[in-house]
Amino acid sequence: MRNALFLHIQKTAGTSIQSVARSAYGPDNVASHGDFLALGLAGCERLPFVSGHFGFEFAKPLMERRYCFTFLRNPVDRLLSLYAFCSAQQSDDFEIYRVARRMGLEDFLRLSDREPYRRNIWNNQVWQLAVGYGQERSSLEFSDAELIGMAKKNLRAFDYVGFVDTFDNDAADIFNELGISNFELGRFNSSSSAELKANLAPSAVAMLLENTKLDRELYRYAWWRYGVLRSFRRR
Repeated sequence: MRNALFLHIQKTAGTSIQSVARSAYGPDNVASHGDFLALGLAGCERLPFVSGHFGFEFAKPLMERRYCFTFLRNPVDRLLSLYAFCSAQQSDDFEIYRVARRMGLEDFLRLSDREPYRRNIWNNQVWQLAVGYGQERSSLEFSDAELIGMAKKNLRAFDYVGFVDTFDNDAADIFNELGISNFELGRFNSSSSAELKANLAPSAVAMLLENTKLDRELYRYAWWRYGVLRSFRRR
């Protein structure tokens, strides 16, 4: 099987990908979620399948001679799913779980003005693809134009850009390229935000749109560049 790198953006069905990878490569040969923080670049380099919530700047030195991919999700749906997931967690493993449990959606969205919550809430997909986790930097250091420009440019460095909308087909394409067969895709850490979405106040809608302005531009660009043509070919 080919060595791989998966830049895992939160709430884009990435745990399902990692579950298949662990079965195929072996659990000791896969880094996932926050493992990269302890492993560092050197530790990640030794593993055949590297995934995690790292950003592009952390991933870049690891991408050579690996099959590299990521997944994107409708930005508003992703942000609602993040809130639904965090607010349902009973642990205090992460500060964002604790604050989400005691906050309504709008108060949660207002945290986008404060670090460290901003990196989870405010245009998270653009941030991860422009710079992202693993770097001691803030999106406040960059203009919107700089961030969206970097994210679009960096997206083109991946061999495959998948979408949650077409997850099963995209995952099958990726595993085929990696040389993985006879896999079964499970669903992990899923959180239903349908009821939340159906009862949004106009003020909440406005805040969701404000916090996903750049992500929505990136998503339209990615769907135009990668998704539409692939969907057409499958028909």
